[in-house]
Amino acid sequence: MDTINTMNNTDNSLKTLQNIEKELSNLIDIDKKNWTHFYLLIKEVEDKELWKEKYKSFTQWVKSFCVNNKTHESIFWNRKKAGKVYETYQKVQADKGIEVPPIEKANVSADSLVILDKINKYDQEVASQLVDKVMNKGITKKDLREVYKSIRPDNPSRNPHLKQVDLSDELDEIEESQLDISDVSGSLEGLEGEAGSSIDYKNKLSRAEKLTANEIVKTLSDIEWLGEKPKRKYFKSSFEQNKYRLFTEFPVFVGGESRKSRRMDILLAENLTTKNVWDIYLHCIEIKVSKSDLLNDQKYTEYAEFVDFMWLAVPDELVGVARENKFEGCGIISVSNNKAVIVEKAQKLEAFRKIETLKNIALKLI
Repeated sequence: MDTINTMNNTDNSLKTLQNIEKELSNLIDIDKKNWTHFYLLIKEVEDKELWKEKYKSFTQWVKSFCVNNKTHESIFWNRKKAGKVYETYQKVQADKGIEVPPIEKANVSADSLVILDKINKYDQEVASQLVDKVMNKGITKKDLREVYKSIRPDNPSRNPHLKQVDLSDELDEIEESQLDISDVSGSLEGLEGEAGSSIDYKNKLSRAEKLTANEIVKTLSDIEWLGEKPKRKYFKSSFEQNKYRLFTEFPVFVGGESRKSRRMDILLAENLTTKNVWDIYLHCIEIKVSKSDLLNDQKYTEYAEFVDFMWLAVPDELVGVARENKFEGCGIISVSNNKAVIVEKAQKLEAFRKIETLKNIALKLI
């Protein structure tokens, strides 16, 4: 009897999750402004742990849902953040005896709530002065952005030693630090990688972590980890040869709210694993050298539209964390002691924007 009840509960959870996913998909397609209903559906999945029957974590469900529905993951998390901010405001006002409309009737944009939360992280006094204006549409999103830019620690007016930075499209970006990469090359003549490139990371990394990232890039430049070795084919034209090339910091324009490009840590183009040598597979490889970087990256799922395969390249100790939080179909490469090993193979993706990537490669090589 207990077994039957467990099976029934599992079936019910899966059906509920499928129904919620269908409703979320409809909201994405036809009602992008109805963020409150979107948030309540997300909250139900998380609070009732409906993801447990099929996924290893709530984060894995989010990433898989976004890839399968071609939705920008950052929008998903922003709506979740907006709902949390509104609920916190409700509680604070309730403690004061002030009634606030339920979240279903909230008349405030999700973006404004997210920016308010960012302001609160740097200056709680300013945030407390703005909260009522935000909730009652007494301040525009543009003005909120200006307030946020003015209080950020990296604002040159607050620190004259800092270089002027354009923050207009960076409100949802985590502070980045750069790592110089050099001598990333293929093993066949004329197929070098991009020497002197750099990789941006969302979290500031320790010196040891930077070295680890550097080693990962150099290790992946040896294509043997893919399971195929390039072979010179004699008496064949150049179009019939095995080829591969690595590009670091490869730009793609994902669209959405940002007008700027985002950059894949590594783009690998190869015909070693294709059925025909005149075909080409594109692989995006995201390097994660710390747990926080792995868990906080909300954007790498957006690259799935541009490539045939997605990979996470991590040190041995992060393989377990990667498995629990990556989207279904994303491969894992474990790197240690200058050796890269596939621990979970990537699945072929529906790269419906692959032509854009190929065009960018062509422009880069002209």
